[in-house]
Order: sequence, then C-alpha cells, then structure tokens
Amino acid sequence: MRKHPAVLFRTATGSSRVALNGIRLDLPMIVGPLPYTDGVTMERAYLEAIAAADPAADLHTASLVVVTADAYARHADALRPHAANLMVRLEPNRAAAIRSGQAAELADLLSEARIVELEWSGNLEREVGELLASAPQLIVSVFLRYRGAEHESEFWAALERAVRTDGVAMIHYHSGSEPSYRLTPRIDAFLKARLIRARVQLVSAGGDHDTQSSAATVYESVLLGSNGGSMTHVAGLALLPDLVDVYHGAEAEPRIGALAGRDPVELRTLAINTLTCWQHSILDFLSCMGIDDIQKTSGNTMAITMTEDWIREVDALATPEFGLLNAALNARRVAAEPVPQAVREKYKVSALLREIRSDMPLVHAARVLAHQNANYHLQNTNRNLNADFLEVIYRMAAGQMPSESDFLIESDMGDFSIDTIDLKLTRQSLAWSLERLRRDPTLLDYVSLAVPRGFCARVRCRRARR
Repeated sequence: MRKHPAVLFRTATGSSRVALNGIRLDLPMIVGPLPYTDGVTMERAYLEAIAAADPAADLHTASLVVVTADAYARHADALRPHAANLMVRLEPNRAAAIRSGQAAELADLLSEARIVELEWSGNLEREVGELLASAPQLIVSVFLRYRGAEHESEFWAALERAVRTDGVAMIHYHSGSEPSYRLTPRIDAFLKARLIRARVQLVSAGGDHDTQSSAATVYESVLLGSNGGSMTHVAGLALLPDLVDVYHGAEAEPRIGALAGRDPVELRTLAINTLTCWQHSILDFLSCMGIDDIQKTSGNTMAITMTEDWIREVDALATPEFGLLNAALNARRVAAEPVPQAVREKYKVSALLREIRSDMPLVHAARVLAHQNANYHLQNTNRNLNADFLEVIYRMAAGQMPSESDFLIESDMGDFSIDTIDLKLTRQSLAWSLERLRRDPTLLDYVSLAVPRGFCARVRCRRARR
C-alpha cells in the first residue's frame, strides 16, 4: 500500500478521520507455500530475513511467508514470533473451528497477525465474517485455483464474489493447466470491466506448467496486470539446491531431512541474499521503464516511460544489420507460435477503431483511464507533461480522434525531444495520414497489434527474459 495512512471526510456536520489498514511490502513477491519443506526450517529462515529489513542500510526485504494451517499448528512455537510477517492459509471451515475454540494455537496467532488467507469455498462471506469477528485487524487474502475450461463459469463467479466481499484485499490465484501469462490479463480485464479491480491486489502463483522462477517472471506478471507473484519452487531451491534432484525424480525425504543439520545462520543469510537479489532484479527491470520505486507498480498494467540513456541506447541499435537480424528473429517467432486468426481479426486497427464510442462525455474520461487502460503515471518528474498533453489524453479517452495539432504540442523535454534523433514531422504529412485513416482504417491493418509471446529454441518453455 502506498496511500496515505488515513482519509479525512468533511461533511456538513464536521470532519471524520478513517484510518487505512494496509501492509506495505518492499517486494512485489511473497514466499510460499514451499512445495518441499519440513514445515519450519526454510520458512523460519525467510521470516528472519524479512525481519532483518533495514531501509536505512538499503536492505529492503519486507515481504510475507505463506504457510498452511497444519504446518503452523505443528511448529507454532518457532513460527509465532514472526506472526506479523506470516500469512497462514486456512482450508474451508477452519475459521469456524478457530472461533469455536477448537484451534487454540491458530486463534492466538490471528490475534497478532496482519493478514490471513482463506481457500475459496461457497461459504466465503460467512468465513470472512467469522475471522473478522475474532480478529478485526486482519486483512484477508483468498486463494483461488483455475480448474480449466470445464469449470470456467464457476471460477469467474467465485472471483467476483471474493473481490466484492468486504475485508478481502488480495486474490492469490493459481492458473492450473492454463499458462499463468494467459490467465493473468483475463483476470485483470474481468475485474476492470466490472469496475472492481482497485478493490484487491492480485498475486500470481503460476500454474501447473509454469512457475514464478525469477524476478523476470514476476515483472512479466505485473506487466500483464497483476501486482506481484508468489515464489514457491525457486524459494526452496535457493536454500536447498539438492531439491534439483527431487525435480528429476529422486526421493524428497532424504533431502528435506538434511535441513535439520544446516546452520540456521547460513540459511538466514541465504534467505537475505535471495530476497535482496529479487528486489534488485525487479528494480533493474523497472528502471528500464523509468520507474524508480516498486510501490509504483501497485494497481494496474504499467505504462512505459523513457529515460535519456534508454533513448540513446535504442538509437544506437538503428542499423541495417540490426534490422535484418530483428526481421529474421521475428519471422522465426511468428512461425513457431502463430497468432490465431481470431485474435488477429480482433486486434486489427480497423476493428479496434470500430469499438470507439465518440459520444462519451468528457467527464467519463477519467473513469476510462482508471479502469480500462494502462496505469498512467502522472508524477511528471521531468515536467514534460503539461496541461495541453492532459487535454489530449482526456479527449482521446472520451472517444475523440486526434487532430493534426495534437501531434505538435511543445514541452520542455530537452534532450528527450524527438528532434534530437533527426525525425522530421510536418503538418502536411500528418494531415495526409489522418485523412487517409478517417477515409479507410483498413489501410492500417497491415500493422499487427497481436504478436506471438516468444519461444525458446529446441524446447517449449517459459521465457525468463524477453
């Protein structure tokens, strides 16, 4: 959460102050639940690493560790001191057991915890109510699993119910057999279409055939519409590399049993290094987009901004050799994963232009920007976004086509100016292009807005880098 800690409401009868209950993390990643674990050793290492966070020393490791209710019950003495950074996952009906006094150790934990996770059930609203009645300070996350096309309607109904339930602030979803990079934008679009996206944070747990394997895949998830990812398999491998053998078919128990002999200080150091690595890696990715703070990823799909160094580096690539190489790679990419014809038809320029509603009142433009499009970062640190630019953004968001003058607005971009890369743009050429577009939008359909996702040579796999 990067909002102010409270909201002031001013009415005819006076002012009232409402505090905002939120959790601020240093990372768009949470840890767990770990697939191979003894339930405490690696979890405690990550919890100690999170507790060591020290912004003054540039140690930004604040996150959450997910454990199951059964694992917590078995190791409550070791895990309870870290209640503030734990997110215990409760299976259906466990909340009722806690309130009835049948799970004393969990009841004690929830009195100190900040967040708890409920597995989806048809009684979600009742279970959330029971939890908040026992511990009003809690924030609730809901874990949902996508179970394939045959259960499609059930998933979307459950998602909407969970998001609309008061007290639910996060949706932690597993994509099952569907690739997570395909499900994430669908979830994002589904919630935006109902104007409820801003109610929750979305955390991707990957799927059956892909996982959050690095900061790069979390970055990709954020670009596609989530707020972060949960590190599961890779978090275990970071502290126990012998698990590689398990993923190749070896027995898990001997490797997990060896954890008891590991030095806790060494494991804690490895956990700190792992979290720090993820934090610096994600910032490296974000810096390519002119974003200097992980908190600015909160909310929606990100918009790209440019830095001067980035512009100059792109300029250096503009050679005939690069063009030929890029064309060859694109041809291989399209051949390896062709874009389905239905997708191409949907994202033709002419098809998209037909969706524009030109009769929208300008007052609705802000709603369009907030719920239907990318997250616009208007911090404007280099002062190049003036009122004239904002007027154009709002007019186009309200369905109006741009005019010639809209392309020739001046600002104080300085070295960022497009003129410094020797691109000449005249009013006459703009007028010709816009007239051609209005006359026959299909003339631009050669521009493909639908592109394949990418591939790895020899084996199909999830790319860690683009």
